[in-house]
Amino acid sequence: MADEEQYNFADDSSLNLLRQYLESIILFDDFQAAKNMVNSLNFLLQSNQDLADSYPNLYEGYKDILIQAKFIALPLLNEDDVLDLIDNYFPRALEIPDYNLASKFVGFMLTLPPEDRDALKEKIRKNLMASEQMVTKEPIVRLGGELNGTIKNWLTDYVINLGADQVDALKVTQYLFSNPDTKRLSNKSREKIRKLFDLFEKLKFSSLSLLGMEEKDIVFFDNAWHVADNGKFVKISSPENDKIVEQAMKIYKARKEQENEINKKIEEEINTALIRSNYVGDLREQKEILEDQELIKQNIMKMPVVSQENDLLSILEKGLDQRDKIKVIAVLRFLAENKIIDKLLTDKKNTGPFIEYLKEKQQPSLVEGFKIQPAAPNYLALFLQYLLQDKLLLNENDAGRVGMQLSNIFKKVGYGKYSNLVYFDMGEGKFRWNV
Repeated sequence: MADEEQYNFADDSSLNLLRQYLESIILFDDFQAAKNMVNSLNFLLQSNQDLADSYPNLYEGYKDILIQAKFIALPLLNEDDVLDLIDNYFPRALEIPDYNLASKFVGFMLTLPPEDRDALKEKIRKNLMASEQMVTKEPIVRLGGELNGTIKNWLTDYVINLGADQVDALKVTQYLFSNPDTKRLSNKSREKIRKLFDLFEKLKFSSLSLLGMEEKDIVFFDNAWHVADNGKFVKISSPENDKIVEQAMKIYKARKEQENEINKKIEEEINTALIRSNYVGDLREQKEILEDQELIKQNIMKMPVVSQENDLLSILEKGLDQRDKIKVIAVLRFLAENKIIDKLLTDKKNTGPFIEYLKEKQQPSLVEGFKIQPAAPNYLALFLQYLLQDKLLLNENDAGRVGMQLSNIFKKVGYGKYSNLVYFDMGEGKFRWNV
């Protein structure tokens, strides 16, 4: 049992590993690594749908990591994912250290045709103006009483005080520190609503106008490069700061190399955790299999030694007839642990139908090879595929998972010739049989 648990990702150590990786991604704003993490976590949670019920705290931990990773990867997401984040998880973005939500949103908008951006901006703006998501614990005080610190209430207060048109950055700063409501805010809460207002300003203007366009025109005049930003030209380079820029780039490259090395090591561990999660499968089902295996062991030990193998084969046959997945896998595991699984390949009740199965697949060479050397590893792999997929009707992934578990049992008990029946293809995210 303990040996099986090493492959169980449902523990704090795997969660902490992902958190460590996420911290690195956030530190270097590596949106491509964040997108890879989103893909991996989506696959992880979809493959273990019982996690929310069995380990609710761990599930919420993984979900929180997924949400943060999505915000970092925002420019690479599709429109539905971006709307889901803003409509349901917006406050989480405001808590990510040094996260520039407005800049990320601009990066996403650049992936859309300019003529399609305004409708999305309008939709997000309206959704935010109606959102009851909480962004501050501190309330907003009105003559009629207190209002909750929701997105809707803060944006309404912002518009009442500063107007609906473009708001100068100085006025925003004055509002954040001089308004009676904002004065009561902690520094953390004040920073949250500042990020909210920054995004709100980006949503006000058409992407087809100079004020609202996401693309920035770069021009050279007055011996310096300038970028058109919100209708103004801002100096971005000059001969005097070229050396500073060059030095900054050297530092950036050194940090990037260090980051890549760290992330490479962490990603290897993440991949290992993903393999482990796929190895275990449904946690409740796995528990039932191990319990049934222990029960079979207790019952078989009560039988005369001379009949134990036949009794096991009878239990297996009955399980296959009833398509009892738990029973069949439990028996296969028991046969593997006791190094007698090759008895399946010499039992006429099994080999006869298996040969017919090979003939139906038009594999005459395999039929002849099986008759000559039935206990060869590739024939056990083929036979297990036949039992699990054709007889038990498991899908390809679930059958491969069982094959991988059996391979690891063979490694554990020193039955080397059967220790590589199945491997996990990380590129395809699938189990592969060595046949």
